[in-house]
Amino acid sequence: MDFPQGEEPKAKVISPEMNDKHREEMGINGYPTIMLADAQMRPYGRTGYVPGGPEAYLKNLEELRTAGDKLKKMLAMEDGSVPPAMFLEVFSVMSKNELLGYPGYSKFLDMAEKSDNEELQKVVANHKASKRLQDLLNTQEPDFPALVKFLQENKDLGGPECLNALWFCQQWLAGEDRKEEARAFLTRMLNDPLVAENPQGQKMIQGAIEAMDHAEGNHDHDGDGIPDH
Repeated sequence: MDFPQGEEPKAKVISPEMNDKHREEMGINGYPTIMLADAQMRPYGRTGYVPGGPEAYLKNLEELRTAGDKLKKMLAMEDGSVPPAMFLEVFSVMSKNELLGYPGYSKFLDMAEKSDNEELQKVVANHKASKRLQDLLNTQEPDFPALVKFLQENKDLGGPECLNALWFCQQWLAGEDRKEEARAFLTRMLNDPLVAENPQGQKMIQGAIEAMDHAEGNHDHDGDGIPDH
């Protein structure tokens, strides 16, 4: 649903309007994005490029279908009849596959938020914070004071969009001579699990910290994270 772009495949799309509607509802914003859905177009899985060739891709699809069967089973149940343990398991599947923003699943967000389970409540809070961050980022001109305030108030928020926001905000903070706040954002990026798996990203962030330290005359020669002079 994030393509086609060519005229010939475009002509085969039965309803471009419906395509656009589903793309927006399912939160598709990258290529390639593959959504698994039931006959009513209710999504139960999300994937894209999978390294390792066809075998790895088919294995990934099978895992998504297995997890999706649990979601489909819950969708078929009457409200109020879902066992708490089942709801917890299925909700984690929805969160992992980024399905919490789908309009048809809003009642499950309400159920999680009203539950006594702190883990579920935290997932809902992070989801709402992510949506708020998207709203702040999807503007013609970035409101950096609002973005900085939001990121400072939501220290547990992570993910690609949060990392991008932290990077651009630290640049703005450095330009505003708010170096300590900029350094705090860079350090937060280094501690993100996604960056831990990205040596190139680590190098870029470390470079920004070193450039900031050299500009201030604070050199960390022994690499302990504390300026030596």
